[in-house]
Amino acid sequence: MGTQNVIEVARDLNINKVIGISTDKVAEPEGVLGVSKLMAEKLFLASYYYKGNKKTKFACVRFGNVLGSRGSILPLLKKQINSKGEITMTDPRMTRFIMTVPQAASLVLRATNIMRGQEVFVLKMPAVRLTDLIKTAVAYYAPLCGKKPADIKVNVAGRRDGEKIHEKLLADHEIPRVLEMEDMYILTPHQKVLKDEYGARYPAKPLKVSSENFSSEFAPKLSKIKLLKLIKDADVHQI
Repeated sequence: MGTQNVIEVARDLNINKVIGISTDKVAEPEGVLGVSKLMAEKLFLASYYYKGNKKTKFACVRFGNVLGSRGSILPLLKKQINSKGEITMTDPRMTRFIMTVPQAASLVLRATNIMRGQEVFVLKMPAVRLTDLIKTAVAYYAPLCGKKPADIKVNVAGRRDGEKIHEKLLADHEIPRVLEMEDMYILTPHQKVLKDEYGARYPAKPLKVSSENFSSEFAPKLSKIKLLKLIKDADVHQI
């Protein structure tokens, strides 16, 4: 209902463009968050079919895990280290796509600038192993909290219902509709004529990579040095 309200209000007010914030959890979702975000995506994109004489255009962006954002893992780890001297991880096998707050903001602004309507813009993101993220975060935050990294206990809680071991940027059935740019993927509408039109508009090319490229399991992993820099930067950009 909230997404539909946004669509109707945007049209009533003759807003030119609207970007919906989605997540990589919509690609073959297993949990409530992924399913609800997928429905929001579909409502935004389907609004084209009943637009009437309204000119408002809708598109979406898909985020990975935004480091330092409210409710994300880094503020939680910092809080746990500072207050309890121990942290909780779900499953050490997990991998996740990550991006920074500036990257997330830049993706929204760029998508708004180049969109035609009905696209989903997905940044090419590196992935991280949860164990690497935990170890690097502990090494950085523990001294800031007056503690030794070696003294921080890690409790493994196990996977929660609906959580995946690995995430995907795009579902397998979406891949035939994807155009590739240097730094992002563009998921185009279902209609072939629109895909052809969009392909002519964007400096993009048809996708030729394997579906494995869209899984955090097989995506390039950040080194601990680069990960440490991102964690430090996330402290600065935390929102």
